[in-house]
Amino acid sequence: ARSAKPDHTVAIIAVCSENSFMCRSVVAWIAFWIAVFFNIEVTADGSLIEAIKNNRHEEAEQLIASGPKLSEVDEEGNPVLIVAALRNSNFVKELLELGADPAAGNERGFNALHCLAARMYIPDDPTYVDYREGFYKNARLILETGIDVNLPTPQGWTPLMLAARAGADDMIRLLLEFDAGMETVDSSGKRALHHAVSSQ
Repeated sequence: ARSAKPDHTVAIIAVCSENSFMCRSVVAWIAFWIAVFFNIEVTADGSLIEAIKNNRHEEAEQLIASGPKLSEVDEEGNPVLIVAALRNSNFVKELLELGADPAAGNERGFNALHCLAARMYIPDDPTYVDYREGFYKNARLILETGIDVNLPTPQGWTPLMLAARAGADDMIRLLLEFDAGMETVDSSGKRALHHAVSSQ
């Protein structure tokens, strides 16, 4: 087996990868370790963030399998988890399982939960159902990691305050389920209730 040509093996695996999403994930992982075993140089120069943004599932899976680029940020300073949470829900759970830090913030000091809470208000229209469900699902996945639900932004805004500002009822209920603090104050002394009233 040691004398087999690794390029043929990888080629056979590549053919099998057309079958399903799960198969592609397993195949990419196997191909990576075959390359390591046969001392083949593996390069993954593509952008995981761009693959996620543009819904290129197979490319994203291959980049993750060749070594997750969890430190990558986009042009606005958003780490890969924030990009996935807002743009492509399919990868949020996988990134968290691989060790993506749910508390990692962008240039504004917002983490993924802050971003989701601030954007959760979406009109009650069938067109936007998938967005609402995706944001809600991603927020729950992040909360289930044990992240501090009251972690503030540099302005002192907690996710609950951001959800209150956005008028995002679903997100408010979810955050309260995870014991978000109603009495927490921001840098100007305002509580979540003040933000809810001022957003009306």
